[in-house]
Amino acid sequence: MNTITNNTNATSGNIILSKKELLTLFIFIIMLIIFCYSINQYYFMSYKMSKLHESDNETILYPSEQNIIQGFTSPNNNVKGFMINLIKDDKDTQSSIYIELTDENYNPLDEWEITSSDASDNYFLQLSDNTLKKNTTYYLIGWADKTSTIGIIADSNTDNGYKSFSNNGLTWKYQIVYNAFSSATIIIEIIFIILIILVIISIKQNVKEELLLSLIYICISAIFFIITPINTLFDEEGHFIRSYEIAHGHLVSDHSDNNMGTTMIPENLYDRIISVTSSLDNTGANFLYVKQGELLKENIDQSKMHEADNPNQALYSPGSYIPQVLGLLFANITTDNIFLYYFYGRFAAFFINTILIVAAINLLPDRRRLIFILSATPLFLSQIVSYSADGNLNSLSIFYAALIINNSHKEQIRIFNKIIIFICGIIISLSKVIYFPLVLLVLILQNKNFKNTKNAIIYKISSILSAIFCFTTWFMIAQTYLFDGFNGRDIRPSMQMKYIITHPLLMISIVFRTIYHSILDWIGQISGATLATGLIQYSYAIWVTFTILIAIELFTYSEEKYHNNSRSIKVIIGIIVILICVLTFSSLYVQWTPYKAMMISGIQGRYFIPLIIPISYIINRKYIESNIQKKLTYTLIAVLMADMFAVVNTFQIYM
Repeated sequence: MNTITNNTNATSGNIILSKKELLTLFIFIIMLIIFCYSINQYYFMSYKMSKLHESDNETILYPSEQNIIQGFTSPNNNVKGFMINLIKDDKDTQSSIYIELTDENYNPLDEWEITSSDASDNYFLQLSDNTLKKNTTYYLIGWADKTSTIGIIADSNTDNGYKSFSNNGLTWKYQIVYNAFSSATIIIEIIFIILIILVIISIKQNVKEELLLSLIYICISAIFFIITPINTLFDEEGHFIRSYEIAHGHLVSDHSDNNMGTTMIPENLYDRIISVTSSLDNTGANFLYVKQGELLKENIDQSKMHEADNPNQALYSPGSYIPQVLGLLFANITTDNIFLYYFYGRFAAFFINTILIVAAINLLPDRRRLIFILSATPLFLSQIVSYSADGNLNSLSIFYAALIINNSHKEQIRIFNKIIIFICGIIISLSKVIYFPLVLLVLILQNKNFKNTKNAIIYKISSILSAIFCFTTWFMIAQTYLFDGFNGRDIRPSMQMKYIITHPLLMISIVFRTIYHSILDWIGQISGATLATGLIQYSYAIWVTFTILIAIELFTYSEEKYHNNSRSIKVIIGIIVILICVLTFSSLYVQWTPYKAMMISGIQGRYFIPLIIPISYIINRKYIESNIQKKLTYTLIAVLMADMFAVVNTFQIYM
């Protein structure tokens, strides 16, 4: 069998730029700095307000009856004032109330008098000076000299504002009005600009492209790891719970009374992790960086356990969480602190997944740019720095494909590489049943890569059969967590399966209808149009940039003149892609879609990420011949710009 062409002796993409080109790039960077400043003005210079919870349990606090106190923690140094909800009785009596701002020792800082004629449901208390400090506790105290007709609206929800202090179980309905401009955004933008300059200098100095891409990717990945608050990504709460129970020896989740997966976890660990994002939505500010910092002050209490339902992630095998579990096993030994405990699991995922991508970039020189661009999308980065099992799967799948293709053109495969390929195939088959067909990539290995034909056949068959055994075993276990009404919807797995089998032509029409209505959304999702289950809506400029760059790498020359891959290789890859798509559509129709629905629910663009590298070997890449000498420079600048704006966008949501 012919191997995939992989010219390892190809040029490294080194570029010598002329003075004119360097001058053009210098002007471009100056414009970029100005644009960064404009972006910050647009995102941060206008006022923002903390979220105001609505409640059906509204009541009124009258300062004349008692002094009422409301505590809060300043989200930053730029608080401009407070928006409080006031109400006036129907009486015509004119009266006043007083609101005083104090520090944590009750020393007065500012004071406002509010007359009954001015009282409104959105009354703004403007600070006379920027006197507040980030992460510091302050108090608003209300009182009246005599009986007042003005009351402050309150409710029993203690999540109003941030770190509120209740009065007789009630909390003021107030919002912190603040300027969310952060110097950290400027610092990160400067880092990205420095990276752009270093890219230009490195290319000018003939630095090897694989090394350049690897170093840039490590920097970008680390930045996303630092700026992503805990529990903010796809189903991260469930993935953390599943990682926690595996790290404590529970490889299979317990069953609740209705077959739902359930896990015992320390109550305060569960509550505090969830509390960071309990009020997270698209409106107002959330102060997540402040909130997660609060976790450093509290340790895990193992004496009180909480039974957490986890129906979705109970379906995932232990193989899906190897990096996270390694981090939590280290945490079990070294710390009881809530934040550090959560941090170690996340750090392990970030570290291992980043290493896998860097290894793939160096294993596949002819696809290094495609791997780099795909892995640098906000979606991909957000997954590999979180507890998400999909992040592990995506990075491992890319590494697995790169390792096999790299070894397919060698004279003989080292024993160590054979073991790694074998183990990776098993882990992938355990991670998600729908990706089992990726193991068939071992079929592109040539018989000459082994000592003899017999050894080649034995290795390939044993790899595939072992993966089949592992995924079948876990598939049988996972089925026990499926039940009618799964996730509170009209889900009937057994009946849906019979419906597919008895209506094959209808199922085909359902698949094509789903593709027709969703394909553009999937393309945007692959590049990071939305994150955190739709919480962050990134600008078109960000995800369209990545979409175009991926398309360019798929359909244009890089620096090598690609030859057509053998028909047998294309057939194998084509079968793998078709099988994964069939499994994706059918499994989500059975497990996630309401009974007899005419479109399949739950399919997201990120599910197709493991297919992109294999698909690139089906495409001849001869449609457009690009200028190789300049494409690397502009590609890297485009990636760095898009990721920089994604970071700024992230701050805008979470500050």
